[in-house]
Amino acid sequence: MKIHIEFDLTPAEFRQALRQMSEGLKARGLPPRVIELVKLHLSRRNGCAFSSEFHERLAREAGLDEALVAALGSDPDTLPLPAWERCLLRHAELINALADAQALAPTTAELSLHLCREHLVLVAMACAQINAWNRLGRSLGMTWAAPVTPAATPGLQGTAQAA
Repeated sequence: MKIHIEFDLTPAEFRQALRQMSEGLKARGLPPRVIELVKLHLSRRNGCAFSSEFHERLAREAGLDEALVAALGSDPDTLPLPAWERCLLRHAELINALADAQALAPTTAELSLHLCREHLVLVAMACAQINAWNRLGRSLGMTWAAPVTPAATPGLQGTAQAA
């Protein structure tokens, strides 16, 4: 028997803490494209339908085209992306796998040509934040109670509110 937990049954203060992480990523200037590449890719890799569904919409809003949105989650080296963005996704996968700094060194070095040090830290924070949502979504079998729109889902306003 599979149990489904509606999104709104998760404690509001914990959802708010995770949302604040997303707001912090944006406030510190991590580009929305980078955020959504990482979050949608890892959500798909982690098999979290809850977060994948949410981040598909945000990825489109961040300017990712339909073909790329559909392909994220597959091998980064097969994606129609610039080399540095493929490296970004490999880097996110290593963080997702709990790789240490030594294992991350090659991708960190490559990404440092395109992202400042603070943004490299923020990428790691984005990975941690989406992993928290993915683990909640998977372990609780979380589902949306209604279509994901601000009017239909209490507590969702705009694009910055969930995973």
